[in-house]
Amino acid sequence: MLVVVLAVAGLAVSGVALAQQDQAGIDDRLRTGGDVTVASGETVDGDFYAAGGQVRIAGTVDGDLVVAGGQVDITGEVTGDLLAGAGTVSVSGTVGGDARMAVGQAMVDGDVGEDLVVTSGQLALGSSGTVGDDLLFSTGQTAVSGRVDGGVRGTTGSYEATGTIAGSEAVTVPEPREPTAADQALSWVRRYAGLLLVGALLLALLPRLLRGGAAEVRNRPLPSLGVGVLGVAGFVAALIGITLVTVLLAIVLGLLGFGQVVAAVVFGGLLTGSAVTYAFFLAVLFLAQAAVAIALGRLILRFGREASTGMDIARLALGLLILVLLFAIPRFGRLVEVLAVLWGLGALLLLAWRARRPRTEAPVARGPVEQPLT
Repeated sequence: MLVVVLAVAGLAVSGVALAQQDQAGIDDRLRTGGDVTVASGETVDGDFYAAGGQVRIAGTVDGDLVVAGGQVDITGEVTGDLLAGAGTVSVSGTVGGDARMAVGQAMVDGDVGEDLVVTSGQLALGSSGTVGDDLLFSTGQTAVSGRVDGGVRGTTGSYEATGTIAGSEAVTVPEPREPTAADQALSWVRRYAGLLLVGALLLALLPRLLRGGAAEVRNRPLPSLGVGVLGVAGFVAALIGITLVTVLLAIVLGLLGFGQVVAAVVFGGLLTGSAVTYAFFLAVLFLAQAAVAIALGRLILRFGREASTGMDIARLALGLLILVLLFAIPRFGRLVEVLAVLWGLGALLLLAWRARRPRTEAPVARGPVEQPLT
């Protein structure tokens, strides 16, 4: 989630900085902005470089086309090679050479003179699309309805070929394998071992935090659960807030011409968001479950010193065993896991809140002041 949110922020900031330049850019062969267009009837001599939110090539590029954008539409002609990195690329025109794409979705209804190489979530070679040489891909879904004059080779999650393929066809579609009972048992054993190892390490490094969290789980179970829900909501709100502040600051500073400061603001936003996300997932994946496990273990292993590291590791091991066995129950286990995470997260947040409050010392009782003897 953080990657998606902050990537949007980065694209927004880049769009602002690039929009300040004239679309002609430094040279007519380099164009940047929110909307970059080579109009119908227009010809760009030589290699052409474009970056923008939406890039439209309706004219002619007499050379190679290197493009990056959110959406790229090629309805005109590229006499050389195409190199594209974008969210969506649609080719209904002509590419004279190779077409290489790393995109979210690729749709080819035009002509590619040589190889078509695609890495994407979805690839569709339409019924009117042609590939002059080989089609190579690594995708989630692939549909070939057009004509391929060479061979087809690739790896995909689903494959459908209703078109014409002149050469060889070597497509790997991995078959999903249902995990056996032994596989599932081994997976839970590994999870238990991982949680125990990390939990024991955290207990050695942060003993007061985990013991205090376990005490909050036992002493304030309902408030801990409620605060855990608020903690998740607060994490989402914090990410959104960091993104909005980063984008707004970058826009304002970009409009004022402080390009170098914009880069610093974006880096600071990325760093802050990464730190918040790391802390949250450390708490959710390990600290919260360890606190709940120690609390469960103390309900059973009541003997031994309360603050003994050895006993707490034994309690952690027993509590984690109980939790993992509950997690493994179909359907019910997922609910238990969510509740355990919220419970432990809320306990840690309550502990942190109580720790930040200033301690008030109880007034010392004073007796009557004795008068000196005369």
